[in-house]
Amino acid sequence: MGAAGVQKAADSMENIVLIGQFTTDGDFSFELNIQIGTPTPGQAEQYVAKNPEGNERTIPSLIYPDVSSATEIENLKNVDFIVYPNPSNYKISFEINDVTSSKNYYKIYDMFGAMVESGKLTVEGGKIYKTVDVSHLPESMYLIQLSLDGVIMSSKFIKS
Repeated sequence: MGAAGVQKAADSMENIVLIGQFTTDGDFSFELNIQIGTPTPGQAEQYVAKNPEGNERTIPSLIYPDVSSATEIENLKNVDFIVYPNPSNYKISFEINDVTSSKNYYKIYDMFGAMVESGKLTVEGGKIYKTVDVSHLPESMYLIQLSLDGVIMSSKFIKS
């Protein structure tokens, strides 16, 4: 409660909350700038994705996807991968050619969206080849998601 019993609502000038939901059927990217504190000069912390001015601080993770150039994004968009064998009892494999990214990993999600496994992917000779043991997973459909320098791609597979 504020002074004299006045309650401040979430949308008052003292409390500003921003909530967003974004839906896309294409590519999604953003650069955020954030201010924490009050709008009074000198009493707020300001964080920017890039090109700071004055007391602003740069946080590169405010940029999505986090890749170093548009050319790299274009190259990664053309990458497809197929999980085989599908369905599988014991192991799944996939390979990706012409890879130049350096931060690469995979995650496997169950049908409820819970991550059941993850790991790093290494590039050898411009190629990623990975075999993953899935024998411990219950029979179901799964989603495997690859991240190559922040560019996400996914494929479904069945554990039988």
